[in-house]
Amino acid sequence: PGSGFNQANKNIMVVKGIRDCLWVGSPGVGTEVDPSEQSELRDFLVHEHKYLPVFIEERRETTYYSGFCKQVLWPLFHSMTPTAEELIRHHAFEDDATESECG
Repeated sequence: PGSGFNQANKNIMVVKGIRDCLWVGSPGVGTEVDPSEQSELRDFLVHEHKYLPVFIEERRETTYYSGFCKQVLWPLFHSMTPTAEELIRHHAFEDDATESECG
């Protein structure tokens, strides 16, 4: 996996520490899972890791990633300003860190 995936994985771990969430996504291009095994794998990943895999054929996933994801989602979500709640949490964390370093 590329650095984008690694960063996404780090981000989801931070979010999971703050909120109860479920990560929905594809296991990735080239990770074909036999249809007879998808249900069991899906159940395991949901219950053990709060990850809901969406199994997509490789051609469709490549087209989606290169098209909609990179052309629409990436610019949309990377141009968002943080919410007030996110700013408050960020600064509260900084205040806690500063107090522990200075106190």
